Amino acid sequence: MDLARSGRQVIAETHSEHLLLRVRRLVAARTRHKGIAADDLSVVHVGKSARSGTARIQRLELDDLGQIKAWPRGFFEEANDERLALLEETARRVEGQRP
Repeated sequence: MDLARSGRQVIAETHSEHLLLRVRRLVAARTRHKGIAADDLSVVHVGKSARSGTARIQRLELDDLGQIKAWPRGFFEEANDERLALLEETARRVEGQRP
């Protein structure tokens, strides 16, 4: 982040959900006089067109809370599904332990 603040342009390619979550948090933290302004950031998703199978490039717009306005279909879907399943299993166990 210090590199970006120095006025240099930074380009990072990743498949890391962790990195995207961190960037989104830094955008949301901007209201506390730190972090990254959403307007100073460009997040691009490259996927495959369902019709032709060719690459499809979509710029993901983030709001001031770090939320992606138009979440692409299938984008980090597996991780979200696993989180929901984990929460459901946890709730089942907690419910089963109650008297």
